[in-house]
Amino acid sequence: MSPPEPPGLLPAEVEAAWLALGERATGLSGEEALERLRPSVARLSDLFTLARPAGGFPDYLADASLLAAYGLFFFPQSWARAGWALAHARFRGWAPGSARPRILDVGSGPGSCGLRLARGLGGEGELRLLDRSPSALAAAESLAAAAAPGWTAGGTVGDARDPRAWPQGPFDIVVAGFVLNELGLDEAGRDAWFEAAAAHLAPGGLLILIEPALRATAEPLRRLSDRRATLSPRRIGPELDASPCPMLGGEHWDHEVRAWEAPPSAAFLNRKLHRDLGAVRFSLALFSDAPLAPSDPAAARVVAEPQLLKGLFRLVVSAGGRLRTVEAATRGLSKREAKDLAAGFARGDLVRVPPGDDRRVEAGALVRLGP
Repeated sequence: MSPPEPPGLLPAEVEAAWLALGERATGLSGEEALERLRPSVARLSDLFTLARPAGGFPDYLADASLLAAYGLFFFPQSWARAGWALAHARFRGWAPGSARPRILDVGSGPGSCGLRLARGLGGEGELRLLDRSPSALAAAESLAAAAAPGWTAGGTVGDARDPRAWPQGPFDIVVAGFVLNELGLDEAGRDAWFEAAAAHLAPGGLLILIEPALRATAEPLRRLSDRRATLSPRRIGPELDASPCPMLGGEHWDHEVRAWEAPPSAAFLNRKLHRDLGAVRFSLALFSDAPLAPSDPAAARVVAEPQLLKGLFRLVVSAGGRLRTVEAATRGLSKREAKDLAAGFARGDLVRVPPGDDRRVEAGALVRLGP
């Protein structure tokens, strides 16, 4: 059996499918098509950040150029986020309970999350996609053969706000990527939406919520995650226990930062856009009632950017509802050895650190566990 693909890797055949769509939209080929699409990427980037419409997003993916621009630049980033979410679940020992799994991607767009999860599970299965945009759903269905061979994909035009209108479960995975923050729900509304989404799960199924890394979106997800930590389905990640998030209300907030290598087309588009493509950033919460193996009692989660300082390497970790700063001396290490030590850890990693309240530990005592 071949090893699983890296969480953030977009397969070349999926990138090629998007490039072909871009070539059809522009009537050009290769880099000329990408050059023509660059203004569309900038337009979408502004739409998602600076020019967010107060009344909700229009069906921008009905425009062939905007759809292609999205697929070449933003789709790979969402694909990577979903890959890391599945890696977290697998680290905890989660696996689908069905021989032929079913996935529901809510607010799917062109299917970046659902297709990534289907590919990660492998084999055969059924992917159902729900979105307001018929163009996005058609793109997702056309990508399925390249992205998740063996899986069937079908789209339903519908509203992510109303789980009563979603495709009928049960599903082994329900995923909502960058959706919950768009629904405009208060705390009680979020809890009700969560209950309705969870009702679509098969026994032992997995509910994945992925949100932007901004404080305004990450902290509401953390509060929802804390409220649901011990209920059904209970929280299984990325935290290792049911303790409240110790970062809420503090100077910094909890989110993932994962280094990745942008696909060639996205890197080309970014040459004049100068967006930060060195990492994908997001907030994550996972829920399931599946039986899981107990976690390592010395495990903790890295919740700040690792720091390589003069003479030491520093991690800030969370475990048991409290933060701990751990420092390892790098004296005696070469510059290359110190850099290699720092490169082995990232924000969001699960690590083993020596127990106790001592701040300083030996460098060799820091062990990355996953995901």
